[in-house]
Amino acid sequence: MRKGFPGLALMVQDTLKRDPHAGHLFCFRGRQGGLVKVIWRMPQKNLASELGGMSKIIGMEERI
Repeated sequence: MRKGFPGLALMVQDTLKRDPHAGHLFCFRGRQGGLVKVIWRMPQKNLASELGGMSKIIGMEERI
């Protein structure tokens, strides 16, 4: 999977027409099924205030 987490978040916005900052969990699988990437929004409100009001996208990558 060549896309990083910012690219996957952009794909969520453009293709799925969803807000990646809305608190939903999005899972992406690599073509051969050996890699899974998951993105979600950090649920801590104080973190958003530390980042100037912006939500932080958190990601996880796991090879299977």
